[in-house]
Amino acid sequence: MSFVLCLTSYSLVAKSTLRVVTEEWPPYNYTNDNGKVVGTATAKVRWILDQAGIDYTLESYPWARAIDLAANNKNVAIFSVYRTQVREHTFKWVCPLISPVPTFMYKLKDRTDLNVTSFEDAKRYQVSVTRGDLAQDVLTKAGFELGVNLDLAANGQVSIKKLFAKRIDFVIYSEIALLEQLKKINRSYDSIQKVMELTVMENLPICLAFHKDAEDSLVNDVQEMLDLLDVVSQPSYF
Repeated sequence: MSFVLCLTSYSLVAKSTLRVVTEEWPPYNYTNDNGKVVGTATAKVRWILDQAGIDYTLESYPWARAIDLAANNKNVAIFSVYRTQVREHTFKWVCPLISPVPTFMYKLKDRTDLNVTSFEDAKRYQVSVTRGDLAQDVLTKAGFELGVNLDLAANGQVSIKKLFAKRIDFVIYSEIALLEQLKKINRSYDSIQKVMELTVMENLPICLAFHKDAEDSLVNDVQEMLDLLDVVSQPSYF
């Protein structure tokens, strides 16, 4: 009887549903008007998991919540996440999910009082980033301090709203994601000005990441399916 119970228990674990989490980062991953998580990166994740025969759910959370879930739960995976030295041993990686995304510091164009060409200049002002995002790590390492010149928001759209309300001075964003967020709040890109690029982020892979204790066979199967996308087109997904 105990042997049968062990087999049953193993079967339930082996067939458990993978929980996949992400954040609102249009156009790569975001929730549409019907409540479904979509986007270019999301389409790839759905395709590779479907092709690997993996049962999964897909949910969107504020970034800090999403990455905490993935780091502390064996059956949770996360995307689109930068692969950094700090995160390297926290996860097992499936890369690259999407191409590197240039990231910039932006201000309102009418803020002629803000003359910034370096992080040192920017330390005189308030810079808003998403809590738990790589940009937070970058600015913290550069000497920014929470409550002094670093503002943490639940997501990028909150930072954008703070920028237009002039509660902060700069935001950190990829250009295409900024365009998407501006559309959502009916603001023009012409009202924004690019200040400088965060070059430290330009060559980092953006990946799907599994918990460090995830089965190697699972991670390898998913990586194989991602590699297959280099030679196979699936128009029903992309």
